[in-house]
Amino acid sequence: RLARFLRVQGVGAESVVGLCLPRGVETLVGILAVWKAGAAYLPLDPGQPAERIAFQLRDSRAVLTLTTEEILDGLPAGRHRLVAVDDALVVMQLGAASAAAPVVEVRPGQVAYVIYTSGSTGRPKGVAVTHEGLANYVSSVP
Repeated sequence: RLARFLRVQGVGAESVVGLCLPRGVETLVGILAVWKAGAAYLPLDPGQPAERIAFQLRDSRAVLTLTTEEILDGLPAGRHRLVAVDDALVVMQLGAASAAAPVVEVRPGQVAYVIYTSGSTGRPKGVAVTHEGLANYVSSVP
């Protein structure tokens, strides 16, 4: 349902979706929904300074960010779209959505996620990891 919601919001292949969610089930559901929508996710730590988060969102060209009402107020304000998955209207939209996964083709060369370096040289650098690279990593783990 969350993947379908993301598709309706304009998320698709080559899109990046920020995930600023509590660690746990919410994050796992967010990752899977982003992948099922055909996009890549950008993990965001709500404990990081707002300037760093704002930079990552701009630099990655994230379409929107999934978060919660509790975290929302601590995120940088601006033109970027923030969606609280526990907002009453969003919960209603998700409940009304079809449970069937959207039909999306994900190719090995598509970006699976974007991760940023610590920024020790002054400015964080984004690294895009493809589905192929992720599959190679997972298959090489003993």
